[in-house]
Amino acid sequence: MGIVVGGEVALMGVAITLFAAISVLLFGVLLVVIVRLTFDRIGNHGTRAATGILLLVSCGVYWLVTLYHESRLRDEIERRACLENLREIHRETLQYVASHGKPPDRLRELAQRLDIKPNQLRCPATGEYQFVPTLEKSSDVVRAYDSAPHRFDFLWITTGGRHVLFADGEVRWLEETDFQRLFESD
Repeated sequence: MGIVVGGEVALMGVAITLFAAISVLLFGVLLVVIVRLTFDRIGNHGTRAATGILLLVSCGVYWLVTLYHESRLRDEIERRACLENLREIHRETLQYVASHGKPPDRLRELAQRLDIKPNQLRCPATGEYQFVPTLEKSSDVVRAYDSAPHRFDFLWITTGGRHVLFADGEVRWLEETDFQRLFESD
């Protein structure tokens, strides 16, 4: 996983990998038990088959729940990393303005500073950030935002939104409709 913003995010990535490995191992063990119970020649075949089918259905439900939580956890990691990147962009922009007297024209100018890494200028989920050079410090002026909406898909449910960095340093999550309205008012 290529998202490393802080120790907490890195540890969450390790936790996801460990959780997925344990889930696969548990699923494999349950599958062996189901096969043994279903096809063992000793005992009542009907009872063993019913037990095997119940275990198989339980495994399927467990697997779906595991996949759902794993995808939600990955989405949350990407959202947190994006949020932290935008906060860092705000801090670096303020330092840039203090030393140059004007905001940078592009985000890449911030990468020339030693305090920020180039991967912090990219959203881990959507790629590049859009940057609006401004000297204003108002809470309704946009400084940077995700270039595309984050999409969270699971089965038939799809949601989306973007992180928006305002000139006062606040980072807000906006649903896509709210984000579009923000720019329609300009």
